Amino acid sequence: MNLRFRALEAALGIALMLLGAATAAGQQATATLSGTVTDSSGAVIVGATVTLANSKTNIAQSVQTNSDGLYLFALVPIGTYDLPAEDTGFRKFVQTGITLEINQNARVDVRLEVGATTQAVEIKANVTQVDTVGATLGRVESERRIEDLPLVGRDTLQLGLLQAGVFAPDPDDGSNNPFSVSGQRSESLTFLLDGADNNDFLGNNIVISPNPDAVQEFKILTNNYDAEYGRTSGGIINQVIKSGTNDFHGSAFEFLRNDALNARDFFVPDTPSFKRNVFGGSVGGPIKKDKTFFFGSYGPGGSGPPNLESGPADGRLQRAARQRNPIGESCHRRKFREQPGPR
Repeated sequence: MNLRFRALEAALGIALMLLGAATAAGQQATATLSGTVTDSSGAVIVGATVTLANSKTNIAQSVQTNSDGLYLFALVPIGTYDLPAEDTGFRKFVQTGITLEINQNARVDVRLEVGATTQAVEIKANVTQVDTVGATLGRVESERRIEDLPLVGRDTLQLGLLQAGVFAPDPDDGSNNPFSVSGQRSESLTFLLDGADNNDFLGNNIVISPNPDAVQEFKILTNNYDAEYGRTSGGIINQVIKSGTNDFHGSAFEFLRNDALNARDFFVPDTPSFKRNVFGGSVGGPIKKDKTFFFGSYGPGGSGPPNLESGPADGRLQRAARQRNPIGESCHRRKFREQPGPR
């Protein structure tokens, strides 16, 4: 009896693991690339070899076109790719500079020209940004925008307020989430990190908010998202962490605020004592070239306090700031919102 119970318990555990793996696979922070391979007359080419290679890691995968000349790469990690295609009797085709974004359904159609296989036709162009496959509404905030735009408290999710259908939360909802989507309450958001759940289910808040140096990009799905997400109706926020590459790369930062450097506010007699240090960095690179990579980052994220801080903020200065900027007070209802940190 005891042996049977243990066998049933083990079977149940394996089933739960498989179910969890299937759920995570359904919410992968990846992209899809597909297209048709034709010759110069427009006829489809069956059995052509199409390869998708990451330009920073050299990790590649190859497929052959089917009877309709179609190829498909599913669950592709985001990044920059090269797309070679070749077949006997045709010149080799290579398209470089293809950038795949999170949850993107990209398409690249290939036209092969008659010629020797030693000859190549190279095209440098990105894929079209119009999604002709899915009906999901949303927008990607890229690494460049995260690095270049100013962020209060180094919170990457503030960029979400620049998107259509995304609004500052109601001041009285008390969720501390950064925004609300499509008229829903801010508690109705779902946060994902590399496709995995990133929610505190007690208050439905974000658990881990990585610092900007660690975030590759994130996307807010505002409407018509697929059933693989579900759970909430107020928007899906999917963040992707950076990855290592064949080249070592990293960053280091220190943001300093000190009352010795601050001017006195017009409405207070002296400068309030306030000191803040926000520091950290990131590093990534290869463990085994073209095979295994690492990436790590240290530093406070958008929902966390700074590394070091001292000196109480002056109440009169806070009240004066609220009077001068009531919109900012309603937009940033986070800890330390009275003393916005550096970008």
